[in-house]
Amino acid sequence: IGKGSYGEVWLVLPNSSLPIKSQSKQLVLKRLDLRPSANSPSQNDIESAEREAKLLSTLKHPNIVAY
Repeated sequence: IGKGSYGEVWLVLPNSSLPIKSQSKQLVLKRLDLRPSANSPSQNDIESAEREAKLLSTLKHPNIVAY
């Protein structure tokens, strides 16, 4: 779906063999990548990603999975 400074957001379709109530549900996965690399994230980048994760963990909505 998208890509940002810290990772990617993917649209995930459930595997029909998994025990999910509605197989038609679409899921979203956000993958953070803060591993050291050629363009390693700075300490500020890591702290910003941690703040984002903490903020997202406070959201309450039926369509948002709790952390």
